[in-house]
Amino acid sequence: MTDYRTEILDASDKIIQRLYDLITFFEDPVIMKIYLQSQVIHKLFEENPDIDINKLELYHIQFTTTLIDLLEKIRKKNERMVNMMENEIELNSDMIAKLKQAITQEGGFEAEKLQQAQRITRSIYNLHKALSTQSSEYPYTDNINAFSLKYYKGYFFDADPQLLTSLTTYNHSDAYRNTFGAIDKKLLTVLVKKSYKVQFCFGIRINNTLMEIYKIGDEESYFSFQPTKNNFLPCDINIFPYKEWESESSKKERSIKELMQKNHQLEKDIKFNLRHIDSDISLLLDENLKRITELDFLADLENIDIQANTLRTMIETKMI
Repeated sequence: MTDYRTEILDASDKIIQRLYDLITFFEDPVIMKIYLQSQVIHKLFEENPDIDINKLELYHIQFTTTLIDLLEKIRKKNERMVNMMENEIELNSDMIAKLKQAITQEGGFEAEKLQQAQRITRSIYNLHKALSTQSSEYPYTDNINAFSLKYYKGYFFDADPQLLTSLTTYNHSDAYRNTFGAIDKKLLTVLVKKSYKVQFCFGIRINNTLMEIYKIGDEESYFSFQPTKNNFLPCDINIFPYKEWESESSKKERSIKELMQKNHQLEKDIKFNLRHIDSDISLLLDENLKRITELDFLADLENIDIQANTLRTMIETKMI
């Protein structure tokens, strides 16, 4: 009988240890009270060998083991949910890093845009001079055509193919031309007045044709430059959805901000969800604590059984 009693007490110790592990995980005050009450009950049997040891075993069967199984199931569910959130945070962080890298690269593009605008300014000035003097000297600066080839994949916008004809065709009588290219007469007049100062607006891609769109000084006048033809022709900026295009770079900053906010919220959700116990389970824990606090182990074994059956059924229902 002594060995049997020791076996039940050892088993009770292990069950109570499982309860303690759940306390450290959930940090729930009711589970703490159930744990403490279970220790009190265990101590009662340990110090009173005259009380039927079977009642301790029955106590754990009816009130503890099934509840522990339910809580461990909840813990696993919470851990799976948290793992999904952590994976999402990792994916978001990777995307943030990529967007930041893209913005850094755009910083290089911004500098190149300024340099390209200066190349265009010098090239138009040289072209004007060549046209005026009928010079056969090549008027364009080095690398004027390299800009589009270098950046079109990442920074040029796809424009409506139907615009290609209107952007590339012109009346020859309306332009100054030589073997190196052409420039619209009225466009050149405006450029001369503004000392040829231009600023790069955006690049477009229509099928295999690349074009650069420029603004003249502080004027609301725009023109296109087609690198393969070296043609400078006026264009209407309003034929492009340029407002949308201008916001493309800011979308990256917005995306970074949104992803960082999402990660912050996910981190808060992780702290909440890892230890979260639904309200109906919390009520069940309260009921469990109430029942075990009221138990009279000096009463008949049958009384314990009657008190526990309903609660055990409720717990097992939550396990389904």
